[in-house]
Amino acid sequence: MRSSADAEARAPGAFNGAEIAALSRAGLAERWRQFVGSSPPKRSTARLLALAVSYEEQLVASPEAHETEKQIARLVAKGRALATGDVARGAPTRRLSPGARLLREWRGRTLVVDVVEGGFVFDGAVYASLSAIARAATGAARNGPAFFGLREKSERARS
Repeated sequence: MRSSADAEARAPGAFNGAEIAALSRAGLAERWRQFVGSSPPKRSTARLLALAVSYEEQLVASPEAHETEKQIARLVAKGRALATGDVARGAPTRRLSPGARLLREWRGRTLVVDVVEGGFVFDGAVYASLSAIARAATGAARNGPAFFGLREKSERARS
């Protein structure tokens, strides 16, 4: 979500959480566009946008935090897979690179999924697929990529 222009425009330590908390949904959507380069998902709430924008601005203010976070996620995933013998059966969605983070609000709860080598980390556990995470989070079988908004509407209609 970060761009080098954003990193250059802000000095380290420039994160201001109070400023973000005071923004309207429209203001948060504009900040989202600055980081992502496109409009936020239509169903995203102001709270979810505030969390995502805050996270991204903290990473811009402290770039070393992003690298450390990716290293920890990789180590956690590898450690759990080795300890339990539970190796991911399927490859992660092709469009997602290790280090990516997915956010989804579901019934008042913000679901955070980190993409790691060989799978996904959700609530401290490693999963082989987004569908398994969607089932764990909702209690019902769901198409994981669609649940996390990774499919276009035309793709959903064809499935």
